[in-house]
Amino acid sequence: MKLTLLITIALFLTTALYCQTTALPPSNFGQENAGTQENPYLISNLANLRWLSETRDVWGQGEWNQEVNKFVGTQKNHFTQTSDIDASETINWNNGEGFSRIGDFMYVNSESIGDYFWGNYLGNNFTISNIYINPDLPHGTIASVGMFGIVLDTKISGLRLVDANVQSHGFVGLVAGALTDSHLLFSSTSGYISSTSPDHIQSGGLVGTANRSIIEKCFSTATVNGNNSASLGGLIGKLSGSTVINSFFYGIIQEGTSVGLVLNGGLVAYADDSLIQNCYTASAVAFEENIVALVDYMDYSIMNACIWNTSLTLSYFPIRVNRVSILQDNIGVTTDTMRDLSFYISLGWDFENIWDIDPEINNGFPFLRGLPNPIVSEFEPHISISKPTFELLGNYPNPFNPETTISFILQADNHVSIDIFNIRGQKVKSLVNEFKASGNHKAIWNGTDENGFSVSSCIYFYRMQTNDFTETKRMLLLK
Repeated sequence: MKLTLLITIALFLTTALYCQTTALPPSNFGQENAGTQENPYLISNLANLRWLSETRDVWGQGEWNQEVNKFVGTQKNHFTQTSDIDASETINWNNGEGFSRIGDFMYVNSESIGDYFWGNYLGNNFTISNIYINPDLPHGTIASVGMFGIVLDTKISGLRLVDANVQSHGFVGLVAGALTDSHLLFSSTSGYISSTSPDHIQSGGLVGTANRSIIEKCFSTATVNGNNSASLGGLIGKLSGSTVINSFFYGIIQEGTSVGLVLNGGLVAYADDSLIQNCYTASAVAFEENIVALVDYMDYSIMNACIWNTSLTLSYFPIRVNRVSILQDNIGVTTDTMRDLSFYISLGWDFENIWDIDPEINNGFPFLRGLPNPIVSEFEPHISISKPTFELLGNYPNPFNPETTISFILQADNHVSIDIFNIRGQKVKSLVNEFKASGNHKAIWNGTDENGFSVSSCIYFYRMQTNDFTETKRMLLLK
């Protein structure tokens, strides 16, 4: 009896491992106008999705034109998802490598191989759950890894990845490793992403790198793990000539220790010649050091009306600017303020057509109209946020000239430091660095640096730290 039972279990496990869904073309494949915008290929089940990932001929036809630095295509196909798809079995596909990415162009020892994806994918807010991607890439490979590897001149809309699991090196994102001249909108991700990239490669909860692309009305609740090597962004690793607008990250970034050129941002790791507007992060960001709440490295970029949660995001700096950038109304606030509708309206956020707030949805934080409610990933580890040992009340007056008073309360005796930083993240002055008794305290800054020289009119940040907690606030010196 026991032998029969063991044989039955073994046969069941063998069947589960080796009986995989076979790739099948969509039901309308072969029709005269199939693949057009009027009659897109129907992705109705896992078999159709596998067909799309393994049938390179339908990825679009064309080639990269070096003269115009653009992909010039002759045939673009359209795809539309018509039902929820459970992709759990992909963990057993391809000898453990999982799902084959749609578009797998990559560089191996400086030689380019593979194919781009050039087409449009409409997800219709149907889910793709438990997709697993873990390619065995050759040594020296720089690849773009995600459900879509690399896409060109592509529109991806209404794609919902639930509990996705992507592990690789290179440019890594749950939706796409790389977007170029493309548009990602009304899309969301939850799950887990792990990147072991060199320190000049970026990864993100949505996209690894975006070039001349637009990401709008998207969100991620994923856990983004860098294994102490990759540069991490909650939404996007690297932006170049791109726009991110009306989007948010409500996941976890972890193990992003600063090594060499590693960058870590709650929204974006690195932004170059890009615009980030009306976005927020309400994340538990678990770095050992070099924590930046919004964007770690900004070059010639614009950030407007972006918010981070000072109660959850354990961040040393809100934004780090490398070269001249324009920053306006980017504010760190408490959880209570992040649930206050009037606060966002005062910043110009659109709560009639784009955003909404409901205490029963998304933990009371803003959510996007027309998108399903955010899904918390099963991969999300619990991070306990310690109860503050102090309360940083703020500074008055603000704006100020020539001096302002920073008020704070200690709940217990503690060592306290208060440091002033400019918008580049450079330390201007150490204002307080001593042991203080519990109670109410004040510190006065007279607008001078460590050498006693007056600083110029600008936005400055003051960071207060005790032995186990950190908080940062903003002030404006206006002469």
